[in-house]
Amino acid sequence: MVKLIGYEIKKCFLKKSILLLLMAFTLVNLVSIYGTYRDDSNFDEFPRWKELYPAFYRQFKGEMTEEKISSLLSLYRPVEARIDDRTASTAMDDPDTYTGNIYSDYYFLNWNFVKPMEYLYTYQMQASEITRSARSNLLFYSDVGNDYEYRKNQIIAGLYENRNVREFEFTGLYHSFVHYDFSILLVLLLSLYALAGVFVSEKESGMEYLLLTTRQGGRRTTMAKLIASTLFVSVVSLWFILTDFFGFAAIYGTFDGGSLPVYALENFEQSAVGMPLAEYAVVSTAVKILGAVIAGLIFLFLSRFFRSALFPHVLGLLAIFALAWFFGRYSASSHLILKICNPFTLLQCRTVFRVTEFVNFFGIPVLTYQVTLLIGAVWCALLMLAISVFAGKNAAGKSGWLGNGGRLGKGSGVPWNFLHLN
Repeated sequence: MVKLIGYEIKKCFLKKSILLLLMAFTLVNLVSIYGTYRDDSNFDEFPRWKELYPAFYRQFKGEMTEEKISSLLSLYRPVEARIDDRTASTAMDDPDTYTGNIYSDYYFLNWNFVKPMEYLYTYQMQASEITRSARSNLLFYSDVGNDYEYRKNQIIAGLYENRNVREFEFTGLYHSFVHYDFSILLVLLLSLYALAGVFVSEKESGMEYLLLTTRQGGRRTTMAKLIASTLFVSVVSLWFILTDFFGFAAIYGTFDGGSLPVYALENFEQSAVGMPLAEYAVVSTAVKILGAVIAGLIFLFLSRFFRSALFPHVLGLLAIFALAWFFGRYSASSHLILKICNPFTLLQCRTVFRVTEFVNFFGIPVLTYQVTLLIGAVWCALLMLAISVFAGKNAAGKSGWLGNGGRLGKGSGVPWNFLHLN
């Protein structure tokens, strides 16, 4: 079976066209990563900021002590006062400023240090308030006998209790990585191109019938194709995700921020998970690969029914657009079932990880991301089963090289017309 899987990988995926497309998509992705960096970061727009940042960052990085906060405010308050009284000069070569302009100083300190540190330092108070509200709700829902809401608030209180961020670190790498989606499209397009013809090629050449006359044919071949395709999609997904991460790391020039909890990112302040950002990067990678595998299985399932590669390609593109449209339409809505059942949600898993919301599962509150992962696993199993069920049975059996006692004919499982093909 291992040799058969290796043969299918070599035959279906180690093609010059696929490798060239992979290289081209990688280059396109790197260009997109740099474009995203320019959009997310102000350093490219303000070169002086990029020069100043390392010195300031070394001073304030690490544990957020009162001494560091006071030191930062002693730099920031005078700049803020000059801005507030509307007498500040607009000169771009002011010698009494860090960047050459007082307004530039203000935004440099505010955007890169004051606001981020304020969020991290005060997050503990926000989490404590959420915990207090949840515990207060426990008493209310206990009195009115609402078991579902009682359990939900009990989970919330446990999630937010003792949450805090003690250190200040640069999180630009993880912010860009977590919110970067362009490579998902590249993975889907490459997977569609590679998988849409996995079954079609043998139908076009007539090899499908010949394979049914061998011991390795039929369902064993289908299973090998299935495993090979899953490995291909997984490797391609991992390749692009690693390209994303190390691409951003190379541009930002740092891996800092990985030790901070995931809620150190501002739009993850209500996240249901509290793992470190580095761990979340690994978890989200695995979840995205699962989503890509499900998409690949959909492409593979579609290719099972056609003898021309055109139809699986077209239907695969339509499936991508449909899933993406439904995701965009319902990802932020109250229709949770339409979000958690959509495989595209796994590809953009931050939508379920950055919020604390629940699905009512027979009166038991279950976190949305947990249900999404469970449904993703079910999708994967059902698609694999469906592809296997539609696989043809091989004609070779124990009673001879062929299942019909070694004779080719109408009882052999091979279409009789095939034997007369020129």
